[in-house]
Amino acid sequence: MSGKKQAAKPPKKVRFDVGAEVHIKSFGANGVVTHMDNAPSAIGEYWHVVKTEYGERREPGCNLELLPKPLK
Repeated sequence: MSGKKQAAKPPKKVRFDVGAEVHIKSFGANGVVTHMDNAPSAIGEYWHVVKTEYGERREPGCNLELLPKPLK
């Protein structure tokens, strides 16, 4: 072993456009992005407002997954 430590990678800043259909990982629901912050927060993440069938939720980009469009 060389004894060198690898530098930790910075978190990937994930952003979704308004109108994107997403899945909220920790909540387990799908929704549509209605708003996205213009700058990352103190934790380095862009926050999004997602409208679901249960109401609106404010979620960081790292907790969202883009839903694929259905094939025609």
